[in-house]
Amino acid sequence: MYDYVYLGSSPCDVDCAQVGSPNYSERERKEIRAYIGQLKRTLATLGHAEDTWPDSFAIVRKSESHDFGSYAEVCAKFRDDDEAACNLAYLLEGKCPAEWDEIAKAELGL
Repeated sequence: MYDYVYLGSSPCDVDCAQVGSPNYSERERKEIRAYIGQLKRTLATLGHAEDTWPDSFAIVRKSESHDFGSYAEVCAKFRDDDEAACNLAYLLEGKCPAEWDEIAKAELGL
């Protein structure tokens, strides 16, 4: 069975798009893409390049319901019976960045 570790919609010390705000959908999509890319780079710097990941692990966009509409978060998706995939998900959770890196800033025009 697949499980998820929620990693947020952006690095924890930056303001992210807020549900209901003007241009939320466009900003949210850009931020999610940039954050997924940054998390992939984070794992690569830890010796876990994407081409080495188990097939049962992925970094994905996951939509959730909210009183004011739906919102998205980035999650590590993994099979709970695959120890390598579980370990990678929890490693990533512990290494989530606090700020955007330079590549993500460029992608977001910051």
